Amino acid sequence: MSRHVLLIFEGEKTELNYYQSLKKAFFDQDETAVCVCVFGNDVYELSEELLEDPDLDVVELLRESKTQPKNQEALAGISRHKFTEIYLFFDLEYNDDKFSFETLKTFINLYSDETDLGYAFINYPMVEATRHVKTPESFLSSQIGVSSCRGKIYKRLSAEEGTKELSDARKITHSDWIQLACINHKKACLITNEEHETLTSQLSILLSQKRKVQTSEIIFILAGLPLFLVHHFGLSLINSLSTE
Repeated sequence: MSRHVLLIFEGEKTELNYYQSLKKAFFDQDETAVCVCVFGNDVYELSEELLEDPDLDVVELLRESKTQPKNQEALAGISRHKFTEIYLFFDLEYNDDKFSFETLKTFINLYSDETDLGYAFINYPMVEATRHVKTPESFLSSQIGVSSCRGKIYKRLSAEEGTKELSDARKITHSDWIQLACINHKKACLITNEEHETLTSQLSILLSQKRKVQTSEIIFILAGLPLFLVHHFGLSLINSLSTE
């Protein structure tokens, strides 16, 4: 059966720039049909809408969005059941008025199967974590204080401290993405104390991040899109790093 994948992003500009280079690297020559939609708000707003109405499906919510008319165009003629996999990508938004680890836990538990309701990935603290890599080695232990997680502050920090190769989201190469997948997967395993040969769940990551915040007011920097690549293509993807 052919794969029809729906990717749902929190925002339109930065996230879609990352998707463009990811698409070129992995999906342009792939038989997988990929549809992209934007929610246009944070995970807490989405959680509020979905939890208020248990029968509300995220695909139909996107299709009917008044603020994101491009969703209707992207989903035109595609039924909900056409999608074999659904993935959602949102930022932690630690300083949001509605931030709550419990809300995130409920959301992640609900969206934990891409073949059912969907599988949610969280960026810690934001999607710009994708570029916040000084070196692959230092990334494995990189952290940030919760006071520096605010939008403008973190955007500046990630731009200043990240490597030049990752500064333009649209120009990240295939080998760069594999490197990112490798180090984000390895770091996820380190912070959750899980084996490197297993896929780390988003719930395990969230609980580890929660403990770190509660004890030190620090967050481990971690990006959702690289972890999606490992989840979607399998651990064999990062094994190919040595051949790049």
